[in-house]
Amino acid sequence: MDPRPRRRPAPHTVTAAASRAVGLVCAVTLAALLAACAPEPSATPEPSSSASASVGAEPTPTTSEEPSSSPEPTPSGGFVDDSEVEAWTITADGIGPVRLGMDFTAALQTLPAGGWEQGVECDWSAFTNTQDKSYSLYFAREFRSASGPVVEVGVVWSGAPGTEQSVGPRGDRGLGVGSTRSQVLTAYPDAAEGTSPVDGSTYLIAPTASGSIVFTFATPSSPARSVAVSATTDPPHPVCG
Repeated sequence: MDPRPRRRPAPHTVTAAASRAVGLVCAVTLAALLAACAPEPSATPEPSSSASASVGAEPTPTTSEEPSSSPEPTPSGGFVDDSEVEAWTITADGIGPVRLGMDFTAALQTLPAGGWEQGVECDWSAFTNTQDKSYSLYFAREFRSASGPVVEVGVVWSGAPGTEQSVGPRGDRGLGVGSTRSQVLTAYPDAAEGTSPVDGSTYLIAPTASGSIVFTFATPSSPARSVAVSATTDPPHPVCG
């Protein structure tokens, strides 16, 4: 038996530097764990004024809002000289220089730059307005088509229903926006009558060799609100709808 007294092991002394190193490792480990559980950051994260994370705090998930449905687009277009389009003629083949069957892109390129604008949400159509904003003009290819020929050209009164006036291009029978129902029926006695299920407006479809000329009326007693030259004899429908 060893008579010498046993020495107790010296207590481990943690230096201040070691303590700081351990703390730093713990903090890094904790930050890594929190980062693994946290939701993905948003596109524009807010800057943080503190580098430390509070222990035990539950991460707050970020929620993304569902995109709201956009309303029906209202194409505005550019502006054209009133006197120029007033001289255009409505025929069975088109209105002014825009004719049924023309390539849509080619038709747009032949018109004055800056006057006509292709639709954004409905790029199968192009629009323009007169400078006094009393009416607008448009043409379109097939609905939702990526390319193709012009199948419709139209003139639309821009004011409130019931305020229609005789403006814009006229046909060889003197008809256009502002013409009355009786005038249209006198010129086209075989025109088919109908009522739109979309807005309750009425229409007259006058058949032609190229398709039809369609007159729409806000009410049966109001003047024509729009005139469209179409490659079909189908009832009128919203260009962007």
